[in-house]
Amino acid sequence: MDSDRLRASAEKELAESQGAENQWRIIEELRVHEIELRLQNEELRETQELFECLCQKYKFLLNHLPYGVLVINREGIILEANLAACQALGIPPTQVENRPLAPLMASGQMEQIFSQVIHGAAAEGTVHFLPRAHSTEAPLDAHIQPIPATDPAEFLITLNRPRLSPLQSRHEER
Repeated sequence: MDSDRLRASAEKELAESQGAENQWRIIEELRVHEIELRLQNEELRETQELFECLCQKYKFLLNHLPYGVLVINREGIILEANLAACQALGIPPTQVENRPLAPLMASGQMEQIFSQVIHGAAAEGTVHFLPRAHSTEAPLDAHIQPIPATDPAEFLITLNRPRLSPLQSRHEER
């Protein structure tokens, strides 16, 4: 063999061996990437399971609070409500979501609740609230405050029976 042909053969063999090495390196990188993706997927599934468990726990705790809790939007539509809120409003839990709050309240009270907080004049506020379903009972205190980091804006309303002063308690006992 002459030196030019020998050189050409050596260069060809070198290129082929480097191509094969390059292919094996690419295959190895793809395998490593595949394993990384599988591990990330497992981690995401574990996180999702934890999130679902926490959501169930949150709903359980929310529904077993001794006072009513509502989440409403800027338009006054009920997005969520716990069992105590449904009972205070006199509506079944299956019929509360996506329902306007205003018709469940005595006339004009919705505007009173929204006037300061929703329109940004105050960070939070409390008003006396009389559900239409229980108009013979004592009013509730409705405390409303914005829920941080919700877009569009959502508001938390907690419904509590007003605390009686010692004088009022003695008067009611008679």
